[in-house]
Amino acid sequence: MALNSGPLRDTNELSEATRIVADVFNFSAERCRAYFDSARHENIRVVRDGQRVVGSMASLPVGQYFGGRSVPMAGIAAVAIAPPDRSSGAASTMLRTELARLNAVSWPLSCLYPATIPIYRKAGYELAGAQFETRLAGKQIDGQDRALTVRDYQPGDQPALEALYRDMARRTNGNIDRDAFFWSRVRSWRGDPTQGFVICSGGAIEGYIFYLKRPGAGLFTGYVLQVVDLAFSTPAAARRILSFLADHRSMVETVFWFGSPNEALLLHTREQPAKPALRDHWMLRITHVAAALEQRGYAPGLSGELHLDVADDVLPDNGGRFTLVVEDGRAAVSRGGRGSMRIDVRGLASMYSGYYTPHELKLRGYVDADDSSMSVAAAMFGGSTPWMRDGF
Repeated sequence: MALNSGPLRDTNELSEATRIVADVFNFSAERCRAYFDSARHENIRVVRDGQRVVGSMASLPVGQYFGGRSVPMAGIAAVAIAPPDRSSGAASTMLRTELARLNAVSWPLSCLYPATIPIYRKAGYELAGAQFETRLAGKQIDGQDRALTVRDYQPGDQPALEALYRDMARRTNGNIDRDAFFWSRVRSWRGDPTQGFVICSGGAIEGYIFYLKRPGAGLFTGYVLQVVDLAFSTPAAARRILSFLADHRSMVETVFWFGSPNEALLLHTREQPAKPALRDHWMLRITHVAAALEQRGYAPGLSGELHLDVADDVLPDNGGRFTLVVEDGRAAVSRGGRGSMRIDVRGLASMYSGYYTPHELKLRGYVDADDSSMSVAAAMFGGSTPWMRDGF
């Protein structure tokens, strides 16, 4: 095969990419075309055997929060190879071509939800965070506080919602710094319009919730409420969201949403009505080491110096020795240094997000370092479990 990869060349390639994705994911062609249109055609990549399109994927430029700062990230999605062309190296060619492009333009990160891990790990990705599912029986929701007002979402509320979301999202590693594409998926979940409501104190919005109604187990037994997104900025808003959900109990069998392993909303329940369960892992790839380390945030007041020796077998120019100096939560990175911590780029991704500690990565064989470097790295990259509500 004469494999090559790059952006879409014309509408014929778009049609072929749409056909392949529809076949691989068993979606309608209309749904796939709508996804490509929303993701923007310039963000679609294809892989060809000569001139024949044999696969495609999306590479979505967005931000992802680490250490309180939004770091540019390319979200890899809808990776699809035509059935006759699988196990040909087409997916690896497409992925590695895109990784080389990201490195060349100093783009720091790439992230994806893997359908299978080995192909992505081989390309330099590693497990770096998770998405959890919280599920409650409708009759278990016990909210009683209705002091704040609930009203329908209006388009004019969007700037306030985005500001509220950013303030929550930046406080936890892994959350997406949403752009128009990701917000469109809150208002319309995979083509199904959601219902949105805002929680108000006077004229100020302190929380919001968007949900879908799904069929229940029986014809007359109620429905399932899928919460697509929720956020709150005050304890009163959290309690009002719970009471709002409780007001659906007469018809709702189950309420569920995707998000954190430590849902703050559940702190407002009297008992333990739900135990978040792992739904999926996501993987991270450091596509430009210096840019990723420098643009990430670190704990205020934290200062230290870490000498890295990074091994990258896919992007050799991305490896080598780096000195990371952090002063009061801000980083500066330079080439060179002592290389006291030898680390594979895959281990660096997991450590960068805070998903695995340096000591855990040492047991995987990704890290070799002295005790001092291990302690400095643990302090620099430690934090709460990284998670993400959004899919892509």
